[in-house]
Amino acid sequence: MAKRNKNTRKRIKEQQQYIAKLTFDDLLKKGDKHALDKKPRDAIKMYKLAIKNSKSEDQVQTVHRQLFLAYMQRADELTGKNMPVEAASLRKQAMNYMPPADVMDQRSIACVIELCDLGKAFNYCEQYIARTGADPLVGVLLADRLVTRGGWAFLDKQDAPCFISRDAPVVKAALPLMDNGQWQQASDEMKALPRSSAFAHIRMFCRAMTLFGQGDDKNMYKAISLIPDASVFAEIAAVLGTTVQSVNENTRIKEDKALAACLWEGPLDAWETAEKIIEKEEKKQFDKTMRQLIMTFSKQILPDDPEYARQYIVEILWHREITNEKTFMAFEKALLPQRAALVQTKRKILSMDNPLDHAAQYLDLLEKTVSDPQTLAMVESALFLYVCRTAVSESNQDELRTFSHKTAARFGLSHGKGIDILWMQCAARGIQCDAGNKELYELVIQRDVSGREPKKIKEDLLVSMCEAFPDDPYPCIELASLYHGKNAFRKAENILKKAMELAPYDSRVQDMHIISLVISADKSINRGNFERARQDLAKAQDLDTGTNALLLREKELFYQICEKPRLSEKTIGSNLDQLSLCQRLKLVCMLRMDVEDKPKNDHSKVFNKIGALFKTELIQVSRLTSEELLTLLTPFPRDWQHIFTSLKVHQMLLETSAGVLNYLNSDDLIGFMDRVLSSENWKYFQTELQRRIGSVKEDPNYYLLVFYILVMEGIWDNEWDVDELIDLVEDADPELKKKFKAAGERLSRHTHGPYRHALQNIEFELLDELFSNPFDSFDPFDPFDDDDDYDDDDGEFNPFNFLPEGVMDIEDIKDPILKNIFSAEAKRLKREDPEMYRDMFEQLKAAIEDIIDDEGLRGAPKPVLNKFKKKMIKENEEINGFILLLNLIFGDEGKRKLSREAKTVFLQ
Repeated sequence: MAKRNKNTRKRIKEQQQYIAKLTFDDLLKKGDKHALDKKPRDAIKMYKLAIKNSKSEDQVQTVHRQLFLAYMQRADELTGKNMPVEAASLRKQAMNYMPPADVMDQRSIACVIELCDLGKAFNYCEQYIARTGADPLVGVLLADRLVTRGGWAFLDKQDAPCFISRDAPVVKAALPLMDNGQWQQASDEMKALPRSSAFAHIRMFCRAMTLFGQGDDKNMYKAISLIPDASVFAEIAAVLGTTVQSVNENTRIKEDKALAACLWEGPLDAWETAEKIIEKEEKKQFDKTMRQLIMTFSKQILPDDPEYARQYIVEILWHREITNEKTFMAFEKALLPQRAALVQTKRKILSMDNPLDHAAQYLDLLEKTVSDPQTLAMVESALFLYVCRTAVSESNQDELRTFSHKTAARFGLSHGKGIDILWMQCAARGIQCDAGNKELYELVIQRDVSGREPKKIKEDLLVSMCEAFPDDPYPCIELASLYHGKNAFRKAENILKKAMELAPYDSRVQDMHIISLVISADKSINRGNFERARQDLAKAQDLDTGTNALLLREKELFYQICEKPRLSEKTIGSNLDQLSLCQRLKLVCMLRMDVEDKPKNDHSKVFNKIGALFKTELIQVSRLTSEELLTLLTPFPRDWQHIFTSLKVHQMLLETSAGVLNYLNSDDLIGFMDRVLSSENWKYFQTELQRRIGSVKEDPNYYLLVFYILVMEGIWDNEWDVDELIDLVEDADPELKKKFKAAGERLSRHTHGPYRHALQNIEFELLDELFSNPFDSFDPFDPFDDDDDYDDDDGEFNPFNFLPEGVMDIEDIKDPILKNIFSAEAKRLKREDPEMYRDMFEQLKAAIEDIIDDEGLRGAPKPVLNKFKKKMIKENEEINGFILLLNLIFGDEGKRKLSREAKTVFLQ
């Protein structure tokens, strides 16, 4: 075996030596042959070697075009292997080799139109056409991109190619008609288009659709034949032809049956039915008429499987506000008698209402209709994918913690071990069910976890991902990063070798290899081994293509200072003077962050040296533009997490330079704040906002800044100026309200309950009600109780104190928004302060049981209890609201702990 391996290594070495001696032309030919043989990885290797051996700029440009196409070919190959992330990364790399338009061919220009922004695509196409002459295919591709992805505004503002801009207004006017299925009118609208127009094939498509509806097959085929194969409209036009052919020959339609069925039934009739459904939904009329409309509509759009269409429509209605849950469930059951229970359980999972228990229930129900174990496993994996993806926000993570012991045993989950372990166990269960669930693997990669057990689960999952996707270097990179965090450098080195074999020219692999070498060098510095550190750094510099240049430069200077803490200012200056001011300050900040835990020897001397340099250089921060300062404040990349103790360079700058935010313009300040705002730095932003709104009222973002400071004071100081927020929103124009809405969405993640809802919807009237005239007593039955011992600023949640006067009417409490708020707050209280939750229930229980005793109802039969309940509600309508709220907040406790009599009267 050893001899065979030795011979293999010898052959590889000889082959490498042979390739190294090849000329530019030979390497280019080899690359072209590999590309022709559909071996893009080998082609890329040859082309890159050809660039190294090139002797002129013309040769480089020639190779660039071939390299561009090879990267695109490799990206297509990865897409076929279900590796979309990696394919997108390669397409991005391909853009670095995009050749000038004067050496482009037709295939290359098609890639440019697909990938570039519209302006750049137009520019390339103009240059290409100037060289090659008119190219109908280019016009077709540009026209398709405009119609399918928009960009009309560009035509209005910029100088676009004449062959596009000349006819664009005609097509733009016809688009709404196409969207509504008015094909004849759309075709008539485009009658003025000449046959040479880049948009002519779109008119032919509309004509084909019209003729299909009229049953004129002969002329329809003629119109289809005039649509170029490269157009996106060719595929659907082909469906028209194959549908007609299948019907004429009495054979099964092989194309998309849903699309074909929709074409036969006719879009206009279906649209009229849809409008009636929408009208009924807006009035919340889930009655027999709406049920019949949905039955009709489902047959119109999907005659082969109308039940599936009905389920799809019902699921769309979930996302609308459902005011009466029981009515909707009855409506759901009437539409889907066999699947209602399954669909309702699915809804609870998607709403993250106790998702794990409901996932178990969903699978139990599904087993009754699906017997294939592989299908059931795929469904279970998809469920865990959804749960893991959704359980990112704090509120949804809280829901994830709630599940029964039976569910825990079924899925192999642990109670009470922390959200990281639970999340990883859910991911592991999903991958166990479907080892090819790549989306779930990618979520695992993105999840940052702490603690030995969750890291061990993540490591095992990454190892299994390497096995499941042996051609993908990405899990190897992440696994190497994990090993770095565990100081398992030998394992990291081995897995990186595998990644290098898989993708030697992938920039991510090269970057991780560089990071690995830097980590090794840092370890050597801490051990005082400067020679070894320099060797590792030199290897990293040889590998770098420029993306890590500043990091490697900082390390070089840092190691010099560590070795000689008395390094002269002149020597240090020589390392900095060649850099731009922004790069210079960035490097100095990196030095300041680097010295936190390194080196072990002479730490105080090195720290003082770098600290003095940092203080001196930071004086120049005022010379930076706002954009440059934002670059300086941006946290370090996640890949550097094992190089620096912290990636939060902004936190260090905020703590050491109080006025650094002064130099950001308001747009950059808001964007930066949205990205890094947290409890540890909000004071710095609050100070800056107060300074700005006190002195720069002419700032176009003035009112947005006011909004930010009002919300921040509410969240962190618990001082909600609700009147000011309401006035601010009411006075805003539509554009400003959009900005408030977007800002509210971003800020809402820092709070919970009614505050989160108010921010997400910019509806502060609810907070106004919650803060005004609260019921001060816990006892809702005593209208004369004026005990004023509740302080609405104490931060404690008392659901009855949140109720303003008059709001205890049952119709108000049925509002789904209020129901969700009270339910979420009750769950939070029960989780965070179970003792207070228990005390509140015990007080309520005592009051309720006293009423039962005072009324002499103990031991009374159920009819007597029901009669008393009706009488009580009739005499005091607010009791309705109280009963609903009691069930919403303390329903589970009440079922377990209230007496039979109290349950009958006060539980629903």
